[in-house]
Amino acid sequence: MHSMAGDDTDDGLGTLLGTGMEESSEPLIEAISTIAILRDAIRRGDSDGVRLKLDLHAHGAGRRGLLSTLAGTANIETAVSTLSRFWQSAEYTTSAARVISPDETEVYETIAHPAHAQKLRTVTLLRRRGGHWRIVTTTDTPDEKLVASLLCPVEPLLLEDALPGARLDYDGDGKLVRLVNEDLGWQAALRLGPVVNRDSVDNLELGAALADTETLVSVAFLPSRVPKKRRAQLAWFANVVAELAEAVKAPQVFLPWCDRLLETDELHLRGDVTDETLAARYVHVLTDEEWIGTRGMSHFMLPELEARTMDWPSANSARAIVEQGVEMLVGGGDAWMPRTSQTIGDTKCWIEFGRRGRELGQTYGRWGSLRLAPART
Repeated sequence: MHSMAGDDTDDGLGTLLGTGMEESSEPLIEAISTIAILRDAIRRGDSDGVRLKLDLHAHGAGRRGLLSTLAGTANIETAVSTLSRFWQSAEYTTSAARVISPDETEVYETIAHPAHAQKLRTVTLLRRRGGHWRIVTTTDTPDEKLVASLLCPVEPLLLEDALPGARLDYDGDGKLVRLVNEDLGWQAALRLGPVVNRDSVDNLELGAALADTETLVSVAFLPSRVPKKRRAQLAWFANVVAELAEAVKAPQVFLPWCDRLLETDELHLRGDVTDETLAARYVHVLTDEEWIGTRGMSHFMLPELEARTMDWPSANSARAIVEQGVEMLVGGGDAWMPRTSQTIGDTKCWIEFGRRGRELGQTYGRWGSLRLAPART
């Protein structure tokens, strides 16, 4: 059960902002067909057919995400038997794809199942081996999901039935499971759990904060792709998460996709909500010795921006041009096309394809990335 049309504003298969390679649509169609064949094989319980479409030995294949059962069981036969029941009732929509290299593609889908209220948005990485496409990994798309982690010094107690911005829903065991905007029908899923792997956290500020944290309350929400509706949801999510954090006495909130740790009060939006005030919470400019770039532009359905320090007179000037670029795009400026010139502030820049992440080999997700360099003379 598959459709080529997307949800919300998608009206067909889109080719995403990628690496700039001059590629035809054939690799994308071949990759999408490979996914369809795999899903049909799972649905039929055909483990041999599934095995033919997987690249279990490729780099990154162990991080299978939504197909983790295939990597985590003793044999594919058991995995396929387990997954077939899900895929017999699931429907998936292919909405976009990206050519990364002649032998690598990404395919974006939305998966719906009658037993699950929330849809899943996924990205599947495929690589071509010996002329045939193989699936390496399928994961959910964190760049499309709003996620916040509340850092609680103690395990939160049972709360009242409502917050100012949402109703609280509990399961039969009294466990808090979702926030519901009753007027608009928006639902954010919640999960509570102890802190694990404190020592493996890369963000030093977060690592220090976790030392005093006993319980994490994770809030996740899948926003619309309709721009006006999405911005309203960004504002609702920020406020309702801040209200929940105050209720459970969590002094800080971490936004994973932005890599930002905020005081609970900093998350609140008061007065007129503008794109600039939203961006102040959801967009983060990160810096290392050679690279400066954003995380969170995807919340506004925009490409991430980045700059190489070596291209600019100093790290400060590179950061300034990225920050000005964020203001222009989030503020409603025209979309920028790669390999064109654009004046940012008082500086004429050359827009190039980004390298897809802070480290080579990462992906920025559905909206890609753009690199800002001084204009060519």
